[in-house]
Amino acid sequence: VGVSVVNALSRRLELTIWRNTTEFQQVYKNGDPESLLMEKEKVEKTGTQIKFLPSNDIFSSLITIRSE
Repeated sequence: VGVSVVNALSRRLELTIWRNTTEFQQVYKNGDPESLLMEKEKVEKTGTQIKFLPSNDIFSSLITIRSE
């Protein structure tokens, strides 16, 4: 449920997955995929990275979100 909720509340979400020596990437805009899951390049690492921008429609200007 985690990434699904973040995606639903985001104006943009970039998902990168490193698995089985391959990097995969997919980008979403306002909860909808902009493309299919794309196979990128061969890598030696494993893991997942999620980058997102919160939706302006859901989060008002009264809330400050800081990235770390």
